[in-house]
Amino acid sequence: NTQPDDIISQLNIDSNNYLTFEQKQTVKEIMRRHSNVLSKHRYDVGKVNMPQIDTSIHLTQNAEPKFIPERKVATHLKPVMKDLINEMIDNKIAEPCEYSEWNS
Repeated sequence: NTQPDDIISQLNIDSNNYLTFEQKQTVKEIMRRHSNVLSKHRYDVGKVNMPQIDTSIHLTQNAEPKFIPERKVATHLKPVMKDLINEMIDNKIAEPCEYSEWNS
């Protein structure tokens, strides 16, 4: 579990030449105080669990599906892309879909 000081350390605040010592201390204190809203890792994207927020996509009446072919990916990048997609699936950022009339 990533702690606020781990995040602060990763950001190298102390090596920032644009902030005074006092400003660096202030930034660190703000980050410690509000660590609950900071991402802890690459896929900590902040999921909201609030039933009062409508996350539906409302289509216009008589909307027609539009299918756009997938973009071509250089052969040497396909394994990298596959790994990234699997990471997103594993971290619940995306979910697999075998077929859809709608895509983007």
